[in-house]
Amino acid sequence: MKAIGILFMLCLGVYQATIAQDVMGVWQMHSPDSKQPLYAVKLYKNKSGVVFGRVIKALNPAHKDDVCEKCPEKFNGFGVKNQKIVGMLIMRDLKKQGDRYMGGRLYSPKRGMKIRCYIQLITPNKLKIRGFMGSRYLGKTMYWKRIE
Repeated sequence: MKAIGILFMLCLGVYQATIAQDVMGVWQMHSPDSKQPLYAVKLYKNKSGVVFGRVIKALNPAHKDDVCEKCPEKFNGFGVKNQKIVGMLIMRDLKKQGDRYMGGRLYSPKRGMKIRCYIQLITPNKLKIRGFMGSRYLGKTMYWKRIE
């Protein structure tokens, strides 16, 4: 009977640790075309619990000095023309709704596009990012792997 109690407590602890996982951390962003790792993106929350994402490192040395050539001349909430991609904000304004963070925007410096998105933690080390224009059913899904 004592062994059953210990086993139950152990399972409860593992379950709570899994539930406590969140999207905050450093994630590997890859090229949608080649699937090669490009950048490390740090997701963080502000004081209100709103999620933002910033490129913190180029994972491929060939991309460490990449600049946003397709960004607008004036600041658009993400970046400006010829700004380095490392250091750039690429995700913003995501608010928790159930098991997803919704209502945000994702910026593609390579394409110069600002699109709507939501993110969802699939496993502790796998993040689903769904980007779309108009209906969320008409878009593209990416999966990022946790680095830290």
